[in-house]
Amino acid sequence: MNIKFNVNKEPNNSYKVEVTVDRESVQKRLDEALKHEAENFEIKGFRKGSVPLNMVKEHMDPARIRSHALNHMIPEIYKQLLNEHKFNPIIGPRIELREFDEGQDLVLSIIIVEKPEIIIGDYKKALQELKEEKAKKETENEEDKKVTNSEAIDKVLEISEVKTADIIIQEEVTRMMSSLLDQTSKLGITIDQYLEAHKKNLQEIKDDYKKNAERTIKADFIISEIALAEKITVTDEEVQQTISIIPDEASRKQFENPEQRMYVKAIMLKAKTLEKLVDIANA
Repeated sequence: MNIKFNVNKEPNNSYKVEVTVDRESVQKRLDEALKHEAENFEIKGFRKGSVPLNMVKEHMDPARIRSHALNHMIPEIYKQLLNEHKFNPIIGPRIELREFDEGQDLVLSIIIVEKPEIIIGDYKKALQELKEEKAKKETENEEDKKVTNSEAIDKVLEISEVKTADIIIQEEVTRMMSSLLDQTSKLGITIDQYLEAHKKNLQEIKDDYKKNAERTIKADFIISEIALAEKITVTDEEVQQTISIIPDEASRKQFENPEQRMYVKAIMLKAKTLEKLVDIANA
């Protein structure tokens, strides 16, 4: 395909790419899609797969052919974009279709988000200062003077900076809202009933979720950077050992695919790093 990319730098390590594919390439892919769809197309008087292409095109929904073609074109476009511009996205692309029809160029935009700029403060000094502050408090329980995971994260967030692209926050808020809808559905209540019970409106819920999402995402990026600084790692053997102790066999099998194993590894790395931060604070 003849593809042109116009890359525009956006805030916080994100990019908006305007993509144009020439009409000849578009038509070729539409023709290929029509042939593929025709292989399983049936109409009275013809055997399956033997209907003339002009009749298939006449009777088939054009949106189906465009969708077929687009599903094959998008991965190729995205792969070429990454290869040409050496992007290292941390989330999937956000694609907006602008123009797509026979005899026309394909025009779309792609949002790429790379790892944000992360500035880590002197967390060791800050955690020691936090420990000293807690030590001054009068309490009968000495455990109350120890720095907790949550306090350690709050302190590191306070002295660090993460310039996160808005789209990452929006994606997490959307996920949280979807989870809320699933929960209310399982409870057999409407979202309006949930809001009434919690004395909040929908915007207040979204604002709360946004605040929590910002904190969680920034903390995750910071913890990942500290893990690198402290040379904290999780081995494949440790991941396997964690998975092997899951009592339910069906659940264990779910964690055998690469994506789930990476998820377990990320959780374990975060736990190890938090443990290290708390150790630094309470040393």
